[in-house]
Amino acid sequence: MSKIKEVFGLFRQYFEFSGADNWEIGFRCGAFFAISTILFLVVLIFLIRLLFFRRRQIRQMEMESEKGRYVISVAAIADLLAAKVSEFSEINLLKTKIFPARNKKCKIVMYINYIPVEDGENLQDLIASIQNESIDALADVFGITAVESVTICVTRAKAKK
Repeated sequence: MSKIKEVFGLFRQYFEFSGADNWEIGFRCGAFFAISTILFLVVLIFLIRLLFFRRRQIRQMEMESEKGRYVISVAAIADLLAAKVSEFSEINLLKTKIFPARNKKCKIVMYINYIPVEDGENLQDLIASIQNESIDALADVFGITAVESVTICVTRAKAKK
């Protein structure tokens, strides 16, 4: 907190107008205006980026068939992935998110809790097998082959007591 007070003190001292010549007042007003403009533009760019360029989750996927289209909800995909992940005793699936990717593909993000066991396989092999089985299950059940990546985020790793 004292560093912030120091910065504000220096700022106030630099932009204090009492006892200054006309050219100093003009210079300080210009510098203050320039700094204010730059800060305003940075905040504006941040807000525009936050509102318009953030990743939004997909709510449903539209697929092509021979005679038309069909729609698959993300809840159905999440349930299928939860059933596949439940086959692994070391993994507890928390949530699944699906994001759009380029070329009409999707990215799947799965958040898991990892509970290591003594006889289980290591985490890298386990994650690789979960990713492969998830992609295979989506292709077999729903016909979804447009999966760009399956990202697995391990949120907690805790051994059983």
